[in-house]
Amino acid sequence: MTDVTDADTGSCHSCGATDEHVTAVHRMYVVPEDWETKPSQTVEDDIGLWCFSCRTHYPHVLVD
Repeated sequence: MTDVTDADTGSCHSCGATDEHVTAVHRMYVVPEDWETKPSQTVEDDIGLWCFSCRTHYPHVLVD
């Protein structure tokens, strides 16, 4: 379990960048619609610390 109470600067759990401003997020997996597949979204319960770049590029939900 990750302590996110004072997570302003640290290592990004997604890309591994160090000394970054990080924010607590839940990773989201998105499956797009296809001919034989319905679209779906799954949000993980685990909390990760992500940098700005990863939050810009990957689906996620901010931790309240």
